[in-house]
Amino acid sequence: MQKMMVIAVLLLLVALVGCQAPAPVAEPKPQPVEAPQPKPAARAPVAPAPAPIPIPTASDRALAEGVRLFDAGDFNGAIKELLGAKEIWDVTTSGSIANKLAAHKYLAFSYCVTNRRTQCRQQFVDAIKLDTNFSLEPAEKTHPVWGPEFDRAKVQASAPAAPAGRQTPSAAPPPNPPKAK
Repeated sequence: MQKMMVIAVLLLLVALVGCQAPAPVAEPKPQPVEAPQPKPAARAPVAPAPAPIPIPTASDRALAEGVRLFDAGDFNGAIKELLGAKEIWDVTTSGSIANKLAAHKYLAFSYCVTNRRTQCRQQFVDAIKLDTNFSLEPAEKTHPVWGPEFDRAKVQASAPAAPAGRQTPSAAPPPNPPKAK
């Protein structure tokens, strides 16, 4: 019987434990809802300031006018403009090497198309002497008139100069024949 009593007590304990109200569950405190923070606006990439527009010099303007005349087909007008533009040729003004080279080139082109090949070639020689790296664009080199003149000018410009006061034998005038009496 004692055994039964122990079993009964155990059952009673189990029953009592099972009947107890569960421990209160603490409700989580509501967290204050934060308003969504606006994301900082992505900064647009800052474009670099545009390069300052160069103010054309008098040399630039004179060259542009000569090129405009050439492009318009007024080759004699281009020659007159470019040769008369002291702004291009005078070293004490704003004339740059690049402008001088361009002026020589357009003078050569103008002389060539007006059938003044010697003057055309001389302009190329002057440009090559001013800048030994002077060259024409590939399309310009194939021009039927000034392409060959440019090639001759390169040869002429690279030929050694004769000493001052002396002429080369090929350039010397033929001797005067003796006069008959």
